[in-house]
Amino acid sequence: LSENQAINAAVLNLAAPHLRSSATAIARRYHGLQSRIRLDDHRMALAAMPSVVKQVSAINANLLTDKVPPSNNAGLIVFTAHFGRLGMIGPAMRHLGIKSAFLSATVDQRATSLSATQRWIGHRNGESLQRFAGGQWIMADDPATRLRSVLRRGEPLIIVIDAFSSRSPER
Repeated sequence: LSENQAINAAVLNLAAPHLRSSATAIARRYHGLQSRIRLDDHRMALAAMPSVVKQVSAINANLLTDKVPPSNNAGLIVFTAHFGRLGMIGPAMRHLGIKSAFLSATVDQRATSLSATQRWIGHRNGESLQRFAGGQWIMADDPATRLRSVLRRGEPLIIVIDAFSSRSPER
């Protein structure tokens, strides 16, 4: 075990004694997942739009395209879960010729519960998502008027279920 893995396993032993026999395996899996997430962040930050967009396809795409203006005068909220570690709904919609705004957790200086490294990684990931979705990036602690303006303009808004980690009283 690395030093960080050993520390996490020790903390898990204290916090959840009933998991004591699995603590080392859980710590290893967690660190492996975090490593893969960091590699994905790096890969997406350097990826070219055509190489990403050509890797996705949308089955029953008309479910989205029929709801996007000008066929509808209201915005469209695309509420989805992560499918793997990468958010591919933005590139999938771009493949259909649709630019979309997206809502993420707050990852700037307002996210005081995150470390500077976590904020940097979250911001880098958000910049990649914005580049691939093509629309505005809105964070959970941004004013609600930003969300309303996107929807009033008829733009799709992507919300990934686990995007909310805000502790803001304005949430």
